[in-house]
Amino acid sequence: MEQDLGEYIKANLGQEVLQVANTISSRELTDEEISKITGYRINDVRSSLYRLYDFRLAFYRRSRDPKTGWFIYHWRMDSEGKDRVLDGQKQKELEVLKSRLDYEEQNIFFVCKAGNCSRFTFEVAADNGFKCPNCGSMLEHHDNSSIVLSLKTRIEQIRVELVGESE
Repeated sequence: MEQDLGEYIKANLGQEVLQVANTISSRELTDEEISKITGYRINDVRSSLYRLYDFRLAFYRRSRDPKTGWFIYHWRMDSEGKDRVLDGQKQKELEVLKSRLDYEEQNIFFVCKAGNCSRFTFEVAADNGFKCPNCGSMLEHHDNSSIVLSLKTRIEQIRVELVGESE
């Protein structure tokens, strides 16, 4: 399984779901086979599979057991679902970064000379007479150009990734 998808699954669905996803990443397996391979209880495996299915990262094929007449579900990872989920995640990250960039560009910031306190906007600094509201030390201008540059760089990286994946 690709590293970025594995990180996404672990962060959003948990380690157990990641283990189940890794098990079905290269082949189609039933929930019972997955349970034997992973050592997880069958109910936990099914719960993990349903969560992957809810995120459209896994899908199943249904067949009927000729002996019992019960349905058997054969699970595997959905490679197209992976692209949709990761692109959606990148779009969300892009929106957050754009919002943060706008905030950084639209504000003037001040920091406490003592260095242990937060960063404050011009409005907060002016309201407090340019003294730190936490410790009372004088505030000084903070150059946020490195933050702006970092945000712009990351935004461009994500845009390139999104364009590159759609080609």
